[in-house]
Amino acid sequence: KIYPRLVYQHGTSSSKLDVPSFNVLSNGEGSIGLLFAGLGFTSLLPDYLGLGVSDGFHPYVHAATEAAVAVDMLHALPAFNSQYNFHTNEQLFMTGYSQGGHASMALHREVETQLQGTFTATAAAHLSGPYSIAEIMRGLILSDSVYYYPGYLPNTILSYQTVYGNLFNQVSEVFKAPYAAKIEQFYNGTLNLGQLNDQLV
Repeated sequence: KIYPRLVYQHGTSSSKLDVPSFNVLSNGEGSIGLLFAGLGFTSLLPDYLGLGVSDGFHPYVHAATEAAVAVDMLHALPAFNSQYNFHTNEQLFMTGYSQGGHASMALHREVETQLQGTFTATAAAHLSGPYSIAEIMRGLILSDSVYYYPGYLPNTILSYQTVYGNLFNQVSEVFKAPYAAKIEQFYNGTLNLGQLNDQLV
């Protein structure tokens, strides 16, 4: 039998191991791959850079790297198929939720711009993602409304510092005490995002 391909990109991870490759059998978000496989899709669920077994700080909501991990997995699929005598067709479905919605949209854009002739989108559903970070998300976070996930703000800033390297020299230049010390711990990996958020609320 020949199966269509489906890329599912996961939401914001609270810790380095809160990713599909580590939680597929533990009722984590990775188990969504089993659902899609049961519906007849070859399910591809990439971890993002800096998560799972990947080194370094995760470039959160950075479209280019979110798309790249999925593209790498798609490129690796033919070798997997050959090794395990598995067969996929040219159909490509893309979806994701929360950060995965942002990542899925980034992949879709890559497929339709840089990868024309290599992959063709069959259908896509980008769900509940932070698509407008510079405008809508910025306005929400800086408004007088209570925002219950303040850890997302340093996560995004540190992500862009990791990718572009020119936002600041020291964490304390952008974050006040006593928060800067906790954010520094998050940046060096001694606190995870869930722990950081609990200490900032």
